[in-house]
Amino acid sequence: MKRKTSNDFKIAPSIKQETIKNQLLPYLLCAIAILVFYSLFYEMALVQDGLQLERLMINSIIVLVAVLLLLILFKRITFFNALVIIIVIGFIMRVGYMLYTPYDVRQHDIGVIGSAGHLDYIYTIFNTGSLPKSNAEQFYHPPFYYYLSAAVFKVATLFYNNNDFAFNAVRLIPCFASCATMIVSYKIFKNIKLSKPAILLAMTIVCMHPSFIYLGGSINNDMLSIFFITVTILYTIKWYFDQSYKNIIILAVALGLGMMTKLSVVMMAPIIAAVFLYVLIKNRKDRRLGDYVYQILAFGAISVPLGMWYSIRNLILYNQELGYVLKLSKYLNIYCGDYTIAQRFLTIPLQNLASSAFPDVISDYNVYLYTIKSSLFGEWSYNELETQAKLFAIVNIILILISLISMIYVFINAKNSINKLAKWFMALIWLVQIGAYIKFNIDYPFGCTMDFRYIVITVITGAGFIGLAYDIIKQKHNYLVKPVLFIMVLTVLLFSICSVWFYTSI
Repeated sequence: MKRKTSNDFKIAPSIKQETIKNQLLPYLLCAIAILVFYSLFYEMALVQDGLQLERLMINSIIVLVAVLLLLILFKRITFFNALVIIIVIGFIMRVGYMLYTPYDVRQHDIGVIGSAGHLDYIYTIFNTGSLPKSNAEQFYHPPFYYYLSAAVFKVATLFYNNNDFAFNAVRLIPCFASCATMIVSYKIFKNIKLSKPAILLAMTIVCMHPSFIYLGGSINNDMLSIFFITVTILYTIKWYFDQSYKNIIILAVALGLGMMTKLSVVMMAPIIAAVFLYVLIKNRKDRRLGDYVYQILAFGAISVPLGMWYSIRNLILYNQELGYVLKLSKYLNIYCGDYTIAQRFLTIPLQNLASSAFPDVISDYNVYLYTIKSSLFGEWSYNELETQAKLFAIVNIILILISLISMIYVFINAKNSINKLAKWFMALIWLVQIGAYIKFNIDYPFGCTMDFRYIVITVITGAGFIGLAYDIIKQKHNYLVKPVLFIMVLTVLLFSICSVWFYTSI
């Protein structure tokens, strides 16, 4: 007779055991599709500042929405085809933005060759085949993203020996990371057992959110590190339900590569450790306890060397402290440490949106307001689109409020084991991200520090809480489902329209 195990540790019914081949296939198809679109539309993106491509993007999205509406009208809509249409629209926005935006436009700290910026980091590895000889400027970052970029740069020069062409091609990596994050997000929502309507709601937010669009066209390590964070989230959940060596090894590699991309990915370590500890405590009398311990040791043996070797190298070579962040002078015009803690952290001057919906890295000082603005527009302004931007900002605030209210509601009402897991796990991620973000802004009071790109993962946790809230309302307060769903869908729909409208207009 088989020994029964705790319900907490049975594999969730919706989580099917997948082969590695099936797990990798969506990402392979995604990479192929990006390369095909890049080859087909690269030349079009150069015409009239990308205007032709933007028109093609909006027309394609209109056709997809029309197909979706027809499927609904004729009652042929299924979860799968609705999900595919949402993801394809997100794909069009990401790849389109990457194509119509030149590599030296709307970037962070890229510099030029010889300046120790992101471009120089890539070019140094491409040109010399080795790491930079100092930790100056952006050279302090771990090298995984830059190795990949140098490889793409090398391949691009085989087709066309031109640095501008090659640097444009380098953005295929963050674009792939952004598109692949949609796939991982879907798997996260599926593994925490959101219902199909809740998954569609959450996925629409993730697929349409501007932060993934503009970071997908960046030349830095942000988007790739975000992708690895989502993979660690997914495989922490998978390991919680199925303590197998496959899951723990993939989790370890994802965390290690994430830290080798950007050291801030280490923020996932305490969250993973909390899950490990919980599993050990719950199974302290289980005869497999020793096996769990060995798995955790294997996790450390893989992730720590993989994630920390570059930091240790720089500590030895340059006396660079662990967790080092590039120091900035308080005499820079982006310094905002002269404002009080109350002005920066204890108020939200929403009236400032009346003057401009766009962030100003020099004059803005309030963390929350800057976060709201930069989540939509990065660090950039588009004066000719001020009206659209204000509408977008208002809808964004409403969506954030719905997300926060959903989080509170879920905490009060989540009772079953799966919902409890989801609420605590996502809340822990959210708290660690926001806590680290606030501390970062206290320690480094500069305009650029307030950028939403440091907490983009909260888009996924926020979308997850909205999905969970919908499911719990459906279970506990069925009479509220229709009005709640109407408000949620309307807000998400308006947010999506604003995102498509804005990012096919710039």
